[in-house]
Amino acid sequence: ANSSFLDVFLKVYPADDFCGAQRCNISYAISVLLSPNQFDLQSVMLQEGRVARNDRLFFEENTIVRLNKNLENATQKVYIGIRLFDVPDDMQNYFIVEVTDTIQKKRRTKVEFSSDTIRVLINIHKKKESTLISEAWKFLELEENAEPNSCSCVTRNCGCCEHMVVKKIHLDDNVCVNISYISEDIGMKVSLSVNNRVYY
Repeated sequence: ANSSFLDVFLKVYPADDFCGAQRCNISYAISVLLSPNQFDLQSVMLQEGRVARNDRLFFEENTIVRLNKNLENATQKVYIGIRLFDVPDDMQNYFIVEVTDTIQKKRRTKVEFSSDTIRVLINIHKKKESTLISEAWKFLELEENAEPNSCSCVTRNCGCCEHMVVKKIHLDDNVCVNISYISEDIGMKVSLSVNNRVYY
């Protein structure tokens, strides 16, 4: 199935450096809402994550939110609610963005919230799963001058392992693919593992 997602890019510019010299993140939750006043744990969809501070002293995150079929065909307005946790009390910590046209008409939504203590930029657009996979493969392609990969083969078994970082899906782990040729079955066995946990 070629599911649809909202691709959410978030930038947070605090007026003050409340982290100091240490590395820090802002925890957040994204909810898909059918009413602008609905934010709770029973919302249509809830996703959590952390917005990381970069070297330029602002925070940024790119994540995706899966859309179920009911939301794609909804006749009422649809909203995204973004709540920031553990920010200073004088900072706005909750933002609501209407995404009805983004979902139904594939229009990109760009909004900016600004106050004396914080500036938040949110960019949202709808993408199909196949597009996200294609973007991920382009991102992961090795450059010509990259180090050789860590693949090896022994008789009819081959395996490749790499440490992969894909912010959009919160992946920062060792990923291995193993392929074994099974002559008696005239086929292959393929496995995918992340940090030694087999997923496929």
